[in-house]
Amino acid sequence: MPWPAALHSAKPLAWAARSPGRAPSRAKRVLLPSSLPANRRRAPAQRRKWHPCVDRTSRFLPSNCLCSLLTQGAPGHRGSAAFVREFGPVATYEQAERALEAFYARDHGAIADFGRSILLTHGARAERAAILLHGMSASPAQFRQFSQELYERGYNVFVPRLPRHGHADRMTTALAGLQAPALKNTTLQAIEIGRGLGERLTLIGFSLGGLLAAWAAQYHRVDCVMSIAPFLGVSWVPRHFAAVLAPLALRLPNRFPWWDPIQRERQMPAHGYPRYSTHALAQAYSIAHDLLHDAIAHAPRAKQILLITNARESTISNPSVRLLMMRWQKHAAPVRRYEFTDLPFSHDIIEPLRAGGRHVAVVYPKLHELLEQ
Repeated sequence: MPWPAALHSAKPLAWAARSPGRAPSRAKRVLLPSSLPANRRRAPAQRRKWHPCVDRTSRFLPSNCLCSLLTQGAPGHRGSAAFVREFGPVATYEQAERALEAFYARDHGAIADFGRSILLTHGARAERAAILLHGMSASPAQFRQFSQELYERGYNVFVPRLPRHGHADRMTTALAGLQAPALKNTTLQAIEIGRGLGERLTLIGFSLGGLLAAWAAQYHRVDCVMSIAPFLGVSWVPRHFAAVLAPLALRLPNRFPWWDPIQRERQMPAHGYPRYSTHALAQAYSIAHDLLHDAIAHAPRAKQILLITNARESTISNPSVRLLMMRWQKHAAPVRRYEFTDLPFSHDIIEPLRAGGRHVAVVYPKLHELLEQ
């Protein structure tokens, strides 16, 4: 396993003084905070709290390595620091059309027809526009039916393809290269396009897309954000332990587990990947980690926020969603949560090709109702 850069760049270690009168013994090396490079130091209030699971992990890692992982925080930029503008500011429908051309230009030959971004417009700037962000390993086709329903209600709708998604080869390993800054850039560019498509912008996301929608709600001015089953953690991994596992996963070889080890490639709809990448999951968690941390001290910037969960959620962490809501509510933020209580044990409540469409027959009407309130 490669050593973190901190172990190569740190200044010489300070040596702990021996207690007078004691027998000579091997001196203990201690890495003092002052011996760290200036850009590696944190104010006391910013340092992460120690957790029992960290103490257990420390037996298997060099202490300096573990300290480096935990005090740096999760990888990736926060806010809009990583925003790469590929086009000028978008304020009109014509500017949105030019920005869309630049957005579509990034598609290459490996992208399937079903994997390409979806655009539904009325030919001019509408009163309302919606941006829909799909989930991990899925594609814009996941929102094909719901986007059509929004369009019929007067919205101009854009469903962008997230980076490394939408490939014709469902067994592709492209997800291994997914990076948190690329996800943020795509989200911000889609928001820019959305501002040109409508007077009032609604951002909707599911799972990974729900995380990106919640991230945008924290750092950026959006009229309405609906985050459906946002990936803020995994249901079977405690939140504090996940904060340790995610950086470690990025330093281990990438793996491609099946979403369903029994059904394998038969489990997913044809427009999604049947496997996920452990590196991609860790990159996504880095965004969730920063979001949950920053929500403690800073109010979200979105004007209206809706958090949607399933009481019988099988994958994402509902307690982390409730935690984010409570932290936002402490700032008197305009956030509401709705939980479906009559759905079966599942995660993907958006995909119409699952469960014979029974999920969406319940979910879609309620989502429309919440958006109109």
